[in-house]
Amino acid sequence: MANSFLCLDLLSTFSQKELEDLADFISCRYFNTDRYVIQLLNVLKSDVLGKRSFDIEVRTNIYRKVFADLPVPEVELDKKQQVLLNYKLNALTRLAEQYLSIESHRKDAVYKCELLYPELLKRRQFRLYNRHVSRDKKQLQEQVVKEESHYMQAYKIEKSEIEYLYLNNRLGEEGAFQPAAYHLDISYLLNKLELYLSELSVKNLSVRGTSDSNPIQAIQGLLELPQYADNPLIQIYLANIKLIEQQGDATHIHLLNLLEEHGNNIPAHLLKDFYISIINYF
Repeated sequence: MANSFLCLDLLSTFSQKELEDLADFISCRYFNTDRYVIQLLNVLKSDVLGKRSFDIEVRTNIYRKVFADLPVPEVELDKKQQVLLNYKLNALTRLAEQYLSIESHRKDAVYKCELLYPELLKRRQFRLYNRHVSRDKKQLQEQVVKEESHYMQAYKIEKSEIEYLYLNNRLGEEGAFQPAAYHLDISYLLNKLELYLSELSVKNLSVRGTSDSNPIQAIQGLLELPQYADNPLIQIYLANIKLIEQQGDATHIHLLNLLEEHGNNIPAHLLKDFYISIINYF
C-alpha cells in the first residue's frame, strides 16, 4: 500500500488553485478518459487532503464514493477492491505528474525552444518558426539580469537556427555555428563553476581548506578566452571560489567590488548567495 500514498504525498503539496487546475486537466478527454480517476480526485479533495489520515476506514469510504456503481464493501476492502483503488491512485499520480510537467513547460522558455522549434521545423513551418525565434531573440537581448538559463535558451535557439539553415540549404553561411558554440560554452562554464563552488562550500562547512581536486584546471583554457573571461557572472563565480580557497582581505574586497559593479546583472537569488559567502568568510 506504500506506493499508493505517493499520490497523497504529491497532492498535499498542491495549492488550492493547483488542485482546481488539476481537476480541469484530468477532465479533458485528451489527457484522461477514466471517470473513476476524476471522481477519486474530487473525493480526495473534499474528504482527505489536509483533513485526515488514509487508514483502512477512510480508504473504504473513498472506495464506496468513487466506485458507487460497483459492489459495496461489507466492512472493509477485500484484496481485489484494494488493488482497484491502488490502480486508480497510481493513475491519478501519473496525471498529476503530467500536469506539473506541462506547468513547468509553460513557465520555462527553454522548454519551448527545445520542444516546439524542432516540431515546427520538421513540419517546415518556417514563417511561424521565424516569428517565434525573432520574438524570443529580442526578449533575450533585452534581458539585463542573466543567469545560466539565459544562455541555455540562447543555445537552444541558435541550435535550431542551424537546423533551419540546413533545411533551407544555407548551412554554409559564415558564422552559422559560432553563436550556438558561444552560448553552449557559457552555459557549460556556469554550471561547472556553480557545481564546484557548491562542492567547496560543503567541504568547508566543518574544515576550511582547499578541495582535493580542482576541476577548474580542466576548463582553464576556456576561462581564459576573452569572450568568456569578460562575462560578469563567470568572474563572480571565480572570485567566490578564490575567496573560499584563499581567504584574505584582497579576496573579500575583490568579490565585493564585482558584486557592486555587476549586481544589476545578477539574479537576486544568486546575489544573496554570494553576499552570504562574503559574510561567512569574514
